[in-house]
Amino acid sequence: MSLARELSAHAQVLLVVGRNYDDQGYPRANYEVFRFFRRSRWYPFDLMRLLWLLIRQRPQVVLFQSILKSAGAEALLVRLLRLFGINTAMTIHDVLPHYPKPWSRWLHTVLYRSFDRLIVHSHRSRDDVRAMGVRRPSLVVPHGLYDLFITRHPVREAAREKLTPFTRDHFVLLFFGKIDSRKGIGLFLQLWQALAANEGYRFTIAGRAGIGTEQTELRAALEDARASGDCIVHDHNIPFMEVQDYFALADAVVLPYQEGTTSGVLKLALAFGKPVIATDVGDLAETLREGVGVLLPVTCTADDLAGAVREVRQNYERYATACEAARERYGWEKIGQAYAHFLLDTVPAKSVSGQEI
Repeated sequence: MSLARELSAHAQVLLVVGRNYDDQGYPRANYEVFRFFRRSRWYPFDLMRLLWLLIRQRPQVVLFQSILKSAGAEALLVRLLRLFGINTAMTIHDVLPHYPKPWSRWLHTVLYRSFDRLIVHSHRSRDDVRAMGVRRPSLVVPHGLYDLFITRHPVREAAREKLTPFTRDHFVLLFFGKIDSRKGIGLFLQLWQALAANEGYRFTIAGRAGIGTEQTELRAALEDARASGDCIVHDHNIPFMEVQDYFALADAVVLPYQEGTTSGVLKLALAFGKPVIATDVGDLAETLREGVGVLLPVTCTADDLAGAVREVRQNYERYATACEAARERYGWEKIGQAYAHFLLDTVPAKSVSGQEI
């Protein structure tokens, strides 16, 4: 929605979404919304309907925001669009699936080669795509802030009173998003065990549970945290309007990821001005180099994580100030301009060199 809003200042924009799409009252500006895609069982038919729609409308460029469902089917769709002279581009959020199959690398290579132009969110992602043998004109541009979640500007103390028993003196660390091993929930729970007892730290875990029944030790640790009084566990989908309360109550956000390309939670943290403690996966390093938090290796221990948390707490004003300064770089107006200039360039795609902002 944020990107569509900014692109609408440069061109006529049609945002194609699912029929169950809810804009949550987000200001639409000058773009149109077409509620098009039905439930998954209709996916093959909807792709054919989309092909016919785009051939009839002849847009200047079609931008895919990641994969809809099937890399193979969508590679075929894009190649058919190009046969009809329609320019195509794709924003790559994750270079490969989080849980890749043996054929995923080959199939995604075919997909990326199908597009005229590609957009990635970090130099690391650009290099990973090039290592797959894909040579397409590319734009390196950061993902913008998730400021669309800020609708009420909740107050820290009020958010804590609403969701937790924590006081204003507690230093609250937030783990937000899918609760699973890939996101590092095990390391976060070890951090809780290391810090909660005597240093005034409190912990909040919020998001849909992804821990399998076979991960008995991890599930037991999560239940211990829930019963402790030091850690609030809300293991369910967080409604759109409540996301802001969880970030308002936190002092810092912890992202102990074990794998990934980019992080929406990181851009949520920056939208709310919260320092971040994260591991070095995907584009996190390129964001944290601006002083908005502490970066650790993926192989870090709970003690390493605890040391980084203490560092952020002791120098909190410096990190919070850096978060505020980073908001301009990750604002959607600048990002929308970069997208527009890259996508609407009249030079043939094969002649456009790589760009970045």
